[in-house]
Amino acid sequence: MELKRITDIRQGNGYVLFRAENPATRTRHLVKEVCIPDEDGYFARRLRSEFSQMARLEHPHLLRPAGIVNNDRLLVYEDAQCSLAQYLARKGKLPPVLAVN
Repeated sequence: MELKRITDIRQGNGYVLFRAENPATRTRHLVKEVCIPDEDGYFARRLRSEFSQMARLEHPHLLRPAGIVNNDRLLVYEDAQCSLAQYLARKGKLPPVLAVN
């Protein structure tokens, strides 16, 4: 999966969070990237563990993990914010009250 970085959100504790877009599909994602050398694989193991834990949870207020890419250095989540087109594709037509406002 190729991702184009859009904006950084936060950096710390060996990771950086940023929003990115897949140029091929134009879908946006929240990405957690290991931003320091990880020779012993500690941070990659933590990303895999986070992925497996988050993938088991089903809740409308939690982001769903989409995958781990780039040699376990990027944990890709669904996007926290979406365009109107993405919302409509996921939820269907808006009720008249919301469409008018």
